[in-house]
Amino acid sequence: MLSLSKHDRAIPRFFALRCAVAIIAVVTAFPVANRNAVAAPGAASTMLPTHIGIDPHIEAKAKEWFFRFQRGDIDRAQLNAQVNATLTTEMIRAESAKLRPLGAPASFAFVSSEPVHGVMGYDFLLDFGNTRIIESIAFDSDGKIAGIDFRTFVRHQEH
Repeated sequence: MLSLSKHDRAIPRFFALRCAVAIIAVVTAFPVANRNAVAAPGAASTMLPTHIGIDPHIEAKAKEWFFRFQRGDIDRAQLNAQVNATLTTEMIRAESAKLRPLGAPASFAFVSSEPVHGVMGYDFLLDFGNTRIIESIAFDSDGKIAGIDFRTFVRHQEH
């Protein structure tokens, strides 16, 4: 998990708890319909909005940051000071190595949002067929990224 600070574990614990709840809700519903197919940046896309209640700017940022981590192309100007100081090059490389082989998700769906410790957190479900990712991303009051995490779940094949 990409934590926010060595001294402040409240937000990462919050994301872990929210992800655990989201996992129960969405992983059991495997597979997700492809109505929200996601195209890689620059590719043509016919995707529908993932959720009527989610701000399209937030959804676009979540998608942008999935692809940024997948490529290892981090725009530190979009991070708040705490995340910027904590996010190391090695952390970025490790996350990119996990995400790159997955390619573009077949679907990208808004799961939930909730305020925590002065920031607003959002969870999105990315479906890759046999693999799913819960992306948690939080923004501070200035619109800077105050936390981001990708949790991977692999579907076990039945014999």
